[in-house]
Amino acid sequence: MKKLSRLCFAATAIVSTLSGTTVLVASPGLPFKPAEQVHGVSALPVAPSPTLTGDAATTWLKLQTHSGLNMPNEVPLEDVVAFVRAATADQGDTDVNVVVDEASLRRAERTLSSPVFLSLPKLPLATSFALALAQLDLTYSVQADGIVLVKSAADQPLTLVSVAAANTWKTLAQKTDALFPNETSLADILAFVRNAAPQLSLYADPAGLARAEKTLDSPVHFELRGVSLARVLDETVRQLALTYMVDDATGLVVISAP
Repeated sequence: MKKLSRLCFAATAIVSTLSGTTVLVASPGLPFKPAEQVHGVSALPVAPSPTLTGDAATTWLKLQTHSGLNMPNEVPLEDVVAFVRAATADQGDTDVNVVVDEASLRRAERTLSSPVFLSLPKLPLATSFALALAQLDLTYSVQADGIVLVKSAADQPLTLVSVAAANTWKTLAQKTDALFPNETSLADILAFVRNAAPQLSLYADPAGLARAEKTLDSPVHFELRGVSLARVLDETVRQLALTYMVDDATGLVVISAP
């Protein structure tokens, strides 16, 4: 079990300076150290992305990688919605399904005929769409099934998701069989995830593990078939009373204390 516990399983080498402290994120040639061997290292400052399904991540990628709105003259809201649908229809792929909650709009005293104008074609569609809706005190969210839901800003907050984070969540939706009937170290589980998805960057926060009194040698055991990589991480951190999050800026998966 322990022979893999020093495997390198992060995708890239990252050097971060945090309040004067240099933190190394493991890469090929740079193994993780157990938490008790790392001293004076503060927790990584992470801006967590919302948890996404594969469908939601796909929608965010479409919104973030298509050009923004170019409507210098007033147009009704329904035209903006139609633009978003058309702009995200890739060749051989379906467009983003945008649903307007008309009951929520009525509470905000808005309709599909309410006018907006915005000419920011160089911005990502995710941002320019949000700015256009904000003119009407509206916002949008991406649902678990990938549907974009437009509602009053009073009824739902706006949380944008970056390309990096969306790519990570889409990768974590990848299916696998994770068969670990015997005690297996946290390091070995993370090595398994890394091998299944080499594009992922994984970071076990030494300070967080120390707070939880865990190390990379802490054991788990489970047998899961046909589940997502996210589910594998969910079960791993559940058994160890840890948590994981995806940094919105970098897409880095961070394992730490709750």
